[in-house]
Amino acid sequence: MRFHSIKIRPKATLSTVASCAFAVCTLTFSACGKDSDNDAASAKGFDDSTLKSALFLTPAELAVKNTKVLDSKDLEGEVNSLSDLYNKDPDTAEDEEDKALSDCIEKNIPFKIQVEGNKFAILGEAKPFECKTKDGGSAKYSTFRMAIVVQCEEFTEAAKALNGKTVTEVTDDNQTCAFGKESRSVSQSKIAFEFSGGTGEEAFKIAGTALSSSTSAEGGPCVQKDKVLDDCVKTDLDDSSATFGGTTTKSVNKTILTNQKSKGSVSLDQKYFDGGAIAITLADWTGSAKYTAQDAAPTWTLTRGSESKQGTLCLLNLS
Repeated sequence: MRFHSIKIRPKATLSTVASCAFAVCTLTFSACGKDSDNDAASAKGFDDSTLKSALFLTPAELAVKNTKVLDSKDLEGEVNSLSDLYNKDPDTAEDEEDKALSDCIEKNIPFKIQVEGNKFAILGEAKPFECKTKDGGSAKYSTFRMAIVVQCEEFTEAAKALNGKTVTEVTDDNQTCAFGKESRSVSQSKIAFEFSGGTGEEAFKIAGTALSSSTSAEGGPCVQKDKVLDDCVKTDLDDSSATFGGTTTKSVNKTILTNQKSKGSVSLDQKYFDGGAIAITLADWTGSAKYTAQDAAPTWTLTRGSESKQGTLCLLNLS
């Protein structure tokens, strides 16, 4: 689902949870900042207090520090897979195993979409549930909570038609706010999971919590105005332990992406943003991706101590 360059994808989240042992779902926030901006926002019917009231993750939960050490040889692939670095959502293949699990998850999270006035909201928390994998393994979810609230200066007719539908009926192509109009959004999710399977020496268990939040440092809504998104901080945090062959390892994998005057492309079909940058913290690496034009792949630079790596964003299955 697109809110211009504010990208919130419930369906993509389900596929990620199904395909990754370390389930991570991601969302985005940002604060307005100046009182004059707030006065103008009020005149347009925006209400930041309503947006912020949907937030449920605590600062302490999101402040957990990264412990993952990302090998430099894996860095390029990890950067290329960050879908929020693209203006157009990458299309990723889903194998039969992923589909079976994501279908089970969809059945257990019948969250309803609410469209009222200038507000679009998806708020819900599922009861604990379990899904079986194709190979006989188990995927248990003791917590599955989602909060997405968007206020638009002007909705599309497609957005209005989503009222009363379930979150699983939303697609990545849905454009909710009218293109070029101002929008404000907040979103968070929390998933507590346990995956297990295998027998004997191949037995495994992976358990933990995946958090996703988008907010500015001030903790208010993401604001997109004139197709520009600035100071919008998206945090994904996976705190998990994995047991293989009787040996358990623990890890906190944290990714933070911050929009820096990211300018949306003229067309939603364009692969890249039309300008600006996105600051990147990827595990123990930090840097940024810089954009020059909607048809030009951005360059990125990340460093870790004295190490430095550069590259050009590239995902072969982005069409």
